[in-house]
Amino acid sequence: LQDAYDGRASHGLYSLLKGPAYKRTLFIIHTHDWWMNTVILASLVHASLIVWEPPNYQWAWSAIPGLDPWCLAGVFSGGIEVLCMLVFVCDIVFKMLYFGGWTDYVSKEWQRNYLAIILLFHVDYVLYHAHLCPLRFARPFRLTVLAARHRDVRRLISFFPTMCIKLVVTFAMPLLGVTTMFAIFCVRLFGRLPPEMSLQLGEDSFSSLFPAVRTLFLLSTLDNFSPVVIEAFKAHPLSFALFLFFIIFACFFLMSVALGVMFDLYLEDHEQTVEAEAKKEKKSLAKAFSKLDLGETGRISWPYFREMLVHMRPLDQDIRHQYAIFKKITDGTVKQNKHRYICKSTFRDIHQYLKVKFVKFGSTGQSAVKQHVGFERLEVVLLIIDSVFLVTHLDGLALTRVIPALDSLPWTPATYRLASSVSVGTLILCVYAVALAYNLTHTAYARFRWSVDWRRGDLWLVVISIVAHLLVLFLCDYQRVCTASFRGLLEAVAAGRICRVIIFHSSSRKYLTKMLSVSPVLLHFGLLVYTFNYMFSVLAMELLSRPLPEGVTDTALLEIHLRSSCQRTLPHFNCFAESSLTIFRVFIENNWGDVLHARQADATLPPLTAWHAALINLYFIVVYAVMGIGLCNLVTTIVVEFNKVVEEEEALKIEMRAKNVLEIKEKMRRVFRGIRMFKSMRAQFEHLKNETPAIDYREVMVGHYEGGWRKKTVC
Repeated sequence: LQDAYDGRASHGLYSLLKGPAYKRTLFIIHTHDWWMNTVILASLVHASLIVWEPPNYQWAWSAIPGLDPWCLAGVFSGGIEVLCMLVFVCDIVFKMLYFGGWTDYVSKEWQRNYLAIILLFHVDYVLYHAHLCPLRFARPFRLTVLAARHRDVRRLISFFPTMCIKLVVTFAMPLLGVTTMFAIFCVRLFGRLPPEMSLQLGEDSFSSLFPAVRTLFLLSTLDNFSPVVIEAFKAHPLSFALFLFFIIFACFFLMSVALGVMFDLYLEDHEQTVEAEAKKEKKSLAKAFSKLDLGETGRISWPYFREMLVHMRPLDQDIRHQYAIFKKITDGTVKQNKHRYICKSTFRDIHQYLKVKFVKFGSTGQSAVKQHVGFERLEVVLLIIDSVFLVTHLDGLALTRVIPALDSLPWTPATYRLASSVSVGTLILCVYAVALAYNLTHTAYARFRWSVDWRRGDLWLVVISIVAHLLVLFLCDYQRVCTASFRGLLEAVAAGRICRVIIFHSSSRKYLTKMLSVSPVLLHFGLLVYTFNYMFSVLAMELLSRPLPEGVTDTALLEIHLRSSCQRTLPHFNCFAESSLTIFRVFIENNWGDVLHARQADATLPPLTAWHAALINLYFIVVYAVMGIGLCNLVTTIVVEFNKVVEEEEALKIEMRAKNVLEIKEKMRRVFRGIRMFKSMRAQFEHLKNETPAIDYREVMVGHYEGGWRKKTVC
């Protein structure tokens, strides 16, 4: 049954029961969450090794000490890379061994792609370290392991081919046609002006068709609105109407069309995915039902169901709980057939009752809260005071300024530094520490606070704030061994206790909980964005970084040149961190025209040919189309759809709650109706005894039972 719920009816643990024991062991290891987290961590570490590797093929095999933290000429990064690839190989081998071998493993498309990516990593590693190929051609695809291994990220990225094809037809082609048409007009209007009247557009131009298309494409994103539209207005005031029509059509209409197309495609793809998973689950559950239906009657009765729950709920062996679950699942069959049993239609409902959570009846936590209600109120008052001090920055006010008499005490230099750093915020955190100790001394109250999710989060927030402030006092003020940036980081962490206001406020806490419900989806989307950002950043480093200085062989001079290249003003692609930030500017559309013109605007490099410049423009247009348009619209679609699902679930919960209330009311009505009926029948029985002649024994019909009347002989 668990294999059916996990979608592993054919290759689950049940199918391995008759096989060797090592296959079951490999299955348990491979399907465990810790192994999934290990593979994801290996993928992130493998991608992060680019920090210690040569930035591109021109710097390959350069013995620069700054590229390796321990000056081991690539031994550090190479060894970690081998370990990461070993994890990937084990991930493939484990599944291949229990999945059925090579043939069954490569039968799925995503597993073939995963195998090809790992094979590409090994070929790249061997060719580079054998000094056969200076280009690390597999580096852009290091993070694709996330998409291949993580199911939710894989679903998002599998949507991309369909999205790209549809956007080319409904968005890219109309935009290209409109841009080309308006580019022809702009070349005629502004491209042939005399030098004294030419437009000062910087790197943009209307001199010919291709520069005009590039300029108008940037204008469709409103990135270069200020120079283009304003300068054109100075030359031709009526040109504003031309640009207004272009912006309305290209920027607002076509972008809205792109969002609408993506929304419809995502909903269609989501419905198909849900339908396919439902069919797969139905097929798997039917197979599991046939195995568990020992009597082959198409029904699972109470004894078999109880024996199954003993294994599926090992923490709960109470027969009352088990029968309550059985009764809840079989309510529909009782109304139709008057017998309780589980059939194929109700078989899937067992899944929602497998989780066990024990709540003590009449828990001592509530009584503990009543006993400590004064402490709760005092904590709220202290929280309000602390929040006011944090907002007004008075929490950093030193006590030596509040109480000048402290300066006259006999302090040593070290202790005076420590005493002068004690502030109002320190006193408040001391009170928090005392309150925390008070919680620990009262076991029932502490257990209750720890059992509630938001109270447990509040306790962790207080502990982290206290620890961060103690580190500031000890490391930064007493020993003076921390940097200014590290001190600021610790103070920011200590100030995180301002979030307690949101946690304690009921309405804000509910809203925050609702917002956090979308965090898993946003996390998967963030991994997808990071994957594309990494891929485009590494490609830009290989194509657009500064070349190696000619005639320089000294490693010290090479390292100086590399560091100076990395410290240049953004945007540039000389190092990974700067390249990643530059590509991210394209994603958020922050002056991404500067990124497009970065290579052409660098006067220290040789000028580009027309075809080279066209390829660079095409590359960044593709980057913008994928990240600036595709991913941005995708996250909007995901959030809207997820919010819709959350609202539907909330409406369903409200409906179920109302239905349960009605059922309880109906049960109470039946109980009171039965009580009244019992009293009426008892009164009639007493009347019958009084009115009838005295007979020793008489059979009296006293109730309806299984289609007949239950009789009782009375005296």
